[in-house]
Amino acid sequence: MQIWYISDGKAGHRAQMLGLTAGLKRQSCPVHLTEIVVQQLSLLTLITCWLSFWLFKRLPAILTLLPIPDLITGVGHRTHWKVLLIKKILRHKNHHVKSLILMQPSLPVGWFDYLIIPRHDHPPVKPGILVTEGVLNPLVNEKRHQSGRNLILIGGPSKRHGWSEAGLIIQLQQVVQQVIAQQHADEQLILTTSRRTPSEFLQQEFLKKLSTAQYPQVTVYPVEQTPTGWLFEQLQLASVVWVTEDSVSMLYEALTAGCEVHLIQMPRLKQDRITCAVDDLLAQGLVKSLSKKAIDSGHTITLNEADRAARWLIHHLQG
Repeated sequence: MQIWYISDGKAGHRAQMLGLTAGLKRQSCPVHLTEIVVQQLSLLTLITCWLSFWLFKRLPAILTLLPIPDLITGVGHRTHWKVLLIKKILRHKNHHVKSLILMQPSLPVGWFDYLIIPRHDHPPVKPGILVTEGVLNPLVNEKRHQSGRNLILIGGPSKRHGWSEAGLIIQLQQVVQQVIAQQHADEQLILTTSRRTPSEFLQQEFLKKLSTAQYPQVTVYPVEQTPTGWLFEQLQLASVVWVTEDSVSMLYEALTAGCEVHLIQMPRLKQDRITCAVDDLLAQGLVKSLSKKAIDSGHTITLNEADRAARWLIHHLQG
């Protein structure tokens, strides 16, 4: 399957596309993915090529040497018009070419062939729309989780969450106490930050103590010291993950990896579809609140939405 991926360059959006691609390959579907940066595609040029194709039969220069795709995909609002226009142009060369958007589109849903939309976006119930639990990601449960291995993922302030250092440290103290209380020789706790974590956070007294001999079970890895792929590997090894609630993508990644997931509360600036999605995860028992105090219980709920989306897409493309 030849896929053109119109990319806005955002890492989170690219992870969704890579998740779907990996899912397709796991279904024994040969995939060749071509990533085309959205900035390289002029909207005016695309419109001109579309309107004049019957006369000049010409593609935009950047697309002329590429193999004609079976599927044109996009993630991110800046890609939607360009996915739509490229499909209109290519339809003259391949009548079977389809379009796919991996989110709630900013244009009418009927303008695209297929849509894969997270449940928290409240998508309409229509043919050609797959509703997923969260956004897609490249992870699967590799079943390499180590008993007694705990991971803490710290996010940071965002447009819907504030930052209460004092409140966060109180919760971290509870987590550390619970882990230490297990008194197992192999119990360990790894804490890491994210790009949104305030730089002064690790300079707090309690965080400094975690890096001393007083807490031999604890290791702190600032995000700056973690190489590419480090986090995904940790999610495959950890049995229990504690995630600040602002980090919704990491919540779904941890669930997909097969971890037991606990939520660390952050102050909410507003209630919206994302915070409601987090509340739904709690209500469904997919994640646990800090107050449940269950460490390494062995009970996990694994998501596998990328594979489900891949099977759904193959079924529709073959139909």
